[in-house]
Amino acid sequence: MKRLLSAAGACAVFVMAIVVAAAQNRPEQTPPGSPTTADPYANNAAPGTTQFPLAAPAGKDSNARGTAPPGAVNQGPFDASAWKYGHAFDAPAGAKIWNPVKLKMTQGGKVTGGTVFSATDPATYCAMANAGYDFIWTEMQHDQHDWQAVSRMWRTCPTAKAVPGVRSEEVV
Repeated sequence: MKRLLSAAGACAVFVMAIVVAAAQNRPEQTPPGSPTTADPYANNAAPGTTQFPLAAPAGKDSNARGTAPPGAVNQGPFDASAWKYGHAFDAPAGAKIWNPVKLKMTQGGKVTGGTVFSATDPATYCAMANAGYDFIWTEMQHDQHDWQAVSRMWRTCPTAKAVPGVRSEEVV
């Protein structure tokens, strides 16, 4: 009986501690009748005064296609032949391009890709890789894929029509 009473007392103290902690961490409530807003700067000392240097005001064209921002590496309208990094990844003259996606793009064609985000099942990857996409992008930067899971998906479907690719935060 003494143990039961001690256990009940310990539980009561524990519950009271939780109630007190929850009351101290209660989120602020907006007063009734106050307008709600999606403006992330609404609680600023001077809301709406933050300027984004590369963004045009709402409803106005920034003309970024024809005029580069001040200090940008590439100035003027976009010109692929004059772009500083435009030809950094060109294949050597006369080299055969094995990647069908790059070949299609160099010929001016459009490519379509899909992203494997949270799936690790090779069947999902194979279904996407044979669904008509030109490439399948496996997301590793913003998901918990590891190289073992990715290589297992790619290995399971070696004759897939889509070119495999990965976005990783690691420097490979």
